[in-house]
Amino acid sequence: MKRREFFKGAVGSGFVLGATHALTNFRVLDQGKDFEYRVVGTFVDGCACSVPCPCIFSGSFKEGCNNIGMLVLTSGEYKGVDLAGARMVEAGLAGNWIRVYIDTSDLQREAATALATTAFSVYGKIEAVKSASIGLSGKEGKYQLTVDGGKTLEMMTEPVFGVDQRTPIVLTNVPTAFGSAVMQARTIKGSFQDGNRSFKLENSNATFNDRVNSEGKFST
Repeated sequence: MKRREFFKGAVGSGFVLGATHALTNFRVLDQGKDFEYRVVGTFVDGCACSVPCPCIFSGSFKEGCNNIGMLVLTSGEYKGVDLAGARMVEAGLAGNWIRVYIDTSDLQREAATALATTAFSVYGKIEAVKSASIGLSGKEGKYQLTVDGGKTLEMMTEPVFGVDQRTPIVLTNVPTAFGSAVMQARTIKGSFQDGNRSFKLENSNATFNDRVNSEGKFST
């Protein structure tokens, strides 16, 4: 079974990606340079794996792992651009293809797109980048994610509590896009449909971090 190795190496509290993938509808700029980033906000993701997802422990993706990830920034910066309020989503088949959606102001779009495509390319070859309306509601692991009001993507999650039945299980010292800790959740249901790409999620893995506060460098 094919696997895609990921999370090549750490710099600061983030990670460095060794390769840049060809994009559709997006031109990669400043190849071969390192850029500092800072992100504060909420990250939520879900995938087709069982709870917990084995990929985060093995360091590689198994073919067939459809996944959705969203980053909503309360503050942040990349390439000297203030990214407060920026929203970014990836959806795809981990280890294979990824589509990226950006919801930003005009002034933020180029820097947010560069940050998202660099960060999310760890999941697979980015085949398209689009502007879209991105929504996130809820808190503490119980979230509803949408792209284009649910027409393109929607996902609902709930936290998975530990032995006290009040606080989510926490995974620490694990390779994640921003920081090294996430809280365990479950995808109640999810769906993605964009042209010839589509998949559904149900009763599968999810994680979240509603206290993302990370900085480091990305290598383009």
